Amino acid sequence: MAVMKPEPLWVFDPSTYFVGYGLLPLGGKWAVVKARNYNREDYDVITDWVDKPTAIGFLKLLKEK
Repeated sequence: MAVMKPEPLWVFDPSTYFVGYGLLPLGGKWAVVKARNYNREDYDVITDWVDKPTAIGFLKLLKEK
């Protein structure tokens, strides 16, 4: 049986033209992920699994720096 890997919802950054961060939904929880490379084939989960508004808040904080 094939294992399905959840697909993040990537966020485009107009200042760098790079889609480096995204939101990963899994079982009603969300996490912020960071792409390991430019083609986004692999990623690292960089936050805990939280509710959607909290994950969006984490993402906004990352985009401000």
